[in-house]
Amino acid sequence: MTLTRPLADTALVVVDLQQGTASNPFFNPVDTVAERAGELTAAFRRQRLPVVIATFALSRAGADGRPERAEPEGFREPLAVLDAQPDDLRVTRPAWSAFAGTGLDGLLCDHGITRLVLAGVATSIGVESTAREAHDLGYELVIASDAVTDLRSETHENSIQRIFPMLAQVATTKEILDALGR
Repeated sequence: MTLTRPLADTALVVVDLQQGTASNPFFNPVDTVAERAGELTAAFRRQRLPVVIATFALSRAGADGRPERAEPEGFREPLAVLDAQPDDLRVTRPAWSAFAGTGLDGLLCDHGITRLVLAGVATSIGVESTAREAHDLGYELVIASDAVTDLRSETHENSIQRIFPMLAQVATTKEILDALGR
């Protein structure tokens, strides 16, 4: 697919590629997806475009009436392949979307961002929820189709084939990298 315009005013949002989710044996192929996300983070940084690292908090205040859950040491740490940098925008999400309760929309607006490229896990949960909310907020979206994965192939394919085309352009990492080189 050819992206409709160069990737100006664009940020990369990497969802849940962190120690606690990468250790889940049901995400397959998390290593390949993480490598591709790492390629994207490096390319965005070279172009001086924002990288957002969105992590999931297993432990959170019990405002929903449930007790706080214990979180293993390092659970929220981004995978090493992402080479997290001090200039990256970091949000910790208490819900499925990277926007829910994180202030991400304000951070992106402060940087003049109107378009997002999404990568990470799980395709049908964190990535799709983030895509839906971003779409509702008016962001243009590109989904890195080979830099996302899910717990089950059928839910991954449903998001890639049915949901994302209604919300976004769906492109491979190579296509996104090529667009960044324009």
